[in-house]
Order: sequence, then C-alpha cells, then structure tokens
Amino acid sequence: MAGQVLWDQPFEAPGGIGGLPKARLRVGFGRGALKSFTAYGHAVLSDDADPARFYPVGPAFRALTLGR
Repeated sequence: MAGQVLWDQPFEAPGGIGGLPKARLRVGFGRGALKSFTAYGHAVLSDDADPARFYPVGPAFRALTLGR
C-alpha cells in the first residue's frame, strides 16, 4: 500500500481539504521510525504530524484499502 503513495509529490493545503477520513496508514521507516497518515477519499493522505501536508496516491490505493 505504501508503494502507491506518491511520496515525492507532497503538497500543502493550509485550510485542509474537503472529505471524510476513509482509512489510517502507519508506515515504518528503518528502526523505530513510525509515521501515521489519514486517507481522505482514497485519493490523498494527510501527514498526522503535519496536517497541512498531503500526498497524492496512485490508482490502486483504493482497491488495496478495500482489500481487493
């Protein structure tokens, strides 16, 4: 699932985005580094540590979150 996140394309949305939270994603980076994200509409993730920072996701992200 993390492979569908476009980590190299973050964007800022200071006022937030419209949409309801659909899923939570926790990603481990190396030893002990853990990040949490909230998925909105299966199209974008927000960084829980920096709520104005968002990451778009690839087309297979929705199917993966639904277990398909």
